[in-house]
Amino acid sequence: MSAPPLLEVHDLAVSFSTRAGRVPVLEHVSFTLAKGETVAMVGESGSGKSVTAYAMLRLLDRAGRIDAGRVRFGGADLFALSDAEMADIRGREAAMIFQNPRAALNPTRRVGDQIGDVLRRHGAIPANQVRQRVLDLLDQVKIPDPARRANAYAFELSGGMCQRVMIALALACSPALLIADEPTTGLDVTTQAAVMATIRALAKDRRMATILITHDLALAAEQADRVIVMHAGHVVEDAPTAALFAAPRHPYTRALLRATPRTTGSLADLESIPGSLPTLTAPDLPPCRFAARCPGATAVCRREPLPRHRGDGRLVACHHPLEGAP
Repeated sequence: MSAPPLLEVHDLAVSFSTRAGRVPVLEHVSFTLAKGETVAMVGESGSGKSVTAYAMLRLLDRAGRIDAGRVRFGGADLFALSDAEMADIRGREAAMIFQNPRAALNPTRRVGDQIGDVLRRHGAIPANQVRQRVLDLLDQVKIPDPARRANAYAFELSGGMCQRVMIALALACSPALLIADEPTTGLDVTTQAAVMATIRALAKDRRMATILITHDLALAAEQADRVIVMHAGHVVEDAPTAALFAAPRHPYTRALLRATPRTTGSLADLESIPGSLPTLTAPDLPPCRFAARCPGATAVCRREPLPRHRGDGRLVACHHPLEGAP
């Protein structure tokens, strides 16, 4: 028998309170993640990638509400835990690298002290070993002169250095799950490659499951075992990376691939995705939120609940799934 998934997200639904009323942001979000597996979540800004991660870890702000669904992690139902029990899991067993590392770090405390706080909070090691563990972590994420950098404040470090500190913070207690939310945003190409190489090497060494949230399909293709495509709060496709890039089955996935620059192509080869994400406050949202932008949409797409076709280790939520290469 195969081992059960480390993470199971089933039918997750999230809404936010706004001036226009309560807005459904996520609907029927479901996926699994195995130990040691890397999954990339891709889609346009506003598609629900980061909200999914925040909801899973119960980090939504006060306006957000989990309306339905279940998240099981390591056999535990995260939505059934007390706040204190959930706080114990965050950082120790599941950790997150946030989008803006400089903003996520406390500007008034030295970065080494912040890493030490995590180690002390979760009792990972004896108090007299915390300082050395902090230096070891900074060394693992390839920060030169760890002793000097540990005494620095975030504003004294480059964006790449801050990102590495965030990785060290996230990995301080050797979590089973790492969520990396746009970990290369704002970094130059060389630093991006170094940061992702660090995450990949540490994940492989620790058999750590990783969720990579990104707009960059090339990065997803390079790093992930599987890709989850989100559009307007729905998972529209979930497939092994090679299969998805060779033959995307959802029209939105195909449109994303055609809008992605290729090193062998030219700007003239790029195709933009028509329209924009639907307004989620609209009272008449169709079951398929891509219908208004989809050249293959029919009346059934605007009327009938989305079917979820499964097979060959992949899922596509579409009335008219595609066949063949993009």
